[in-house]
Amino acid sequence: MCENEKRVLKDLKVIEVKNFFGNGTSVMLPKFVEIIVVIILFISVFYISTLDFEFKFIFGILGGLMGNTLSFIFPALFYLKIDNKEKMLSQNNLISLFFVFLGILLMFLCVSSTIIGQLK
Repeated sequence: MCENEKRVLKDLKVIEVKNFFGNGTSVMLPKFVEIIVVIILFISVFYISTLDFEFKFIFGILGGLMGNTLSFIFPALFYLKIDNKEKMLSQNNLISLFFVFLGILLMFLCVSSTIIGQLK
């Protein structure tokens, strides 16, 4: 990218989002997209906090989402990101992909069981 393009992008307040595997492609998002995402997150958190839920339900949903993400999905994705020298279908990468899909499956089961338990 030449200096003129960088200056124009800086003037337009554009943020650059690189893809996860870093193969050189990137997406340019306007600054207002970041602001809209933050506003949506703020409103959704405020709305959920004003509802009259039991803490057991909220912690069950958060535990189902974040626990599986931190335990299964993120480590496997980080391994795939760091160890991108191997072929995608190597044994280590297939094991990492298995843990990503296992984490998604367990996340679905945990969240659905929490919701079903709340409905009873």
